[in-house]
Amino acid sequence: MINVVSKRITAYVPDSVYKKIEERCQQEGRTMSSLISFIVESAMKEWEKENKGDK
Repeated sequence: MINVVSKRITAYVPDSVYKKIEERCQQEGRTMSSLISFIVESAMKEWEKENKGDK
């Protein structure tokens, strides 16, 4: 069984970015936390793909 532990982070974004995130939350029916987690996880997976051979 895989044990997943979530960590809490704090980030600050400009009002314009916050408003866009808020709008996307409403469109997708997600909470702010859920959407931010999804965006960060997706970006990190993409980054890992792009940097796989850079070790």
